[in-house]
Amino acid sequence: MIAHPPCTYNTLAGIRWMYHPEDTRLPAEERRRHPQYPDRMERFLDGVTLFKALLAAPITRICVENSQPHGLAMQHIGRYDQIVQPWMFGEPYTKGAALWLKNLPKLGPTHQKPLKVTAACHRASPGPNRERERSRTYLGIAEAMAAQWG
Repeated sequence: MIAHPPCTYNTLAGIRWMYHPEDTRLPAEERRRHPQYPDRMERFLDGVTLFKALLAAPITRICVENSQPHGLAMQHIGRYDQIVQPWMFGEPYTKGAALWLKNLPKLGPTHQKPLKVTAACHRASPGPNRERERSRTYLGIAEAMAAQWG
């Protein structure tokens, strides 16, 4: 199984919406919920439940792919086994993808880093399709998974 669960609530990009903006210097246990997103912690914990269920599925070989997680997420779901970048597989882009692996080897890069790489997903224009476009797995990574893992 190669799973791509929603990453809205457990990534580095999303942690800023978990807590009140005035509480950034406080320890996590003392922070208030973000005023615009008071239910974000509950949604995060729901996502953790799904993530753990995927990792514990009775399947021999598992890869769970997600964007780079924040520290709170790693406390709940564990540390990833590998971070890959699209440029490692022939795409001229950066977008760190964390992989949690069960009975699978780490992906071996198929390309060297090009002279120029772009953070295209981070510069995506606002709009109704932004989240979907940013969450896409680059073709080079998917092809490497198919070739190296069967």
